[in-house]
Amino acid sequence: MTDRAQATASVNAVANHQNHDLQVEDPETLRHYYYQMVLIRRFEERTGEMYTKARIGGYCHLNLGEEATVVGLMAALNADDYIFTNYREHGYILARGVSPGAVMAELFGKETGVSRGRGGSMHLFDIDAHFMGGYAIVGGQLPWQRVPPWP
Repeated sequence: MTDRAQATASVNAVANHQNHDLQVEDPETLRHYYYQMVLIRRFEERTGEMYTKARIGGYCHLNLGEEATVVGLMAALNADDYIFTNYREHGYILARGVSPGAVMAELFGKETGVSRGRGGSMHLFDIDAHFMGGYAIVGGQLPWQRVPPWP
């Protein structure tokens, strides 16, 4: 069973209120999900600390408390799926596998950031990861999801 099929089966079991036996899940996959959730939590805690100290400019919306949702969603996607997010996007790009260092560099406005320091917290972008950034307008990403402006 592929990772996507396994994630879909797990989501369907939960959605249908079925008891899902974790014994059938691959332990390494579960550890990876846990690692991703902890990574996102620690990243966001540190980001919040730096924002409070005025080291990160602009707005900064965190994914604290959303780690499991983010990791679960990203696990159900294929590597070639494009991702359009809202303004709470740090966790999504981390779960996509983009380097935490590159994401943090972006938050600090560094040239080594994922958007070369120009996007900040709300506009992370990585074409190689098919991560098309966050949109501050609620629902603003929906038209782009329907028909991306590229082949």
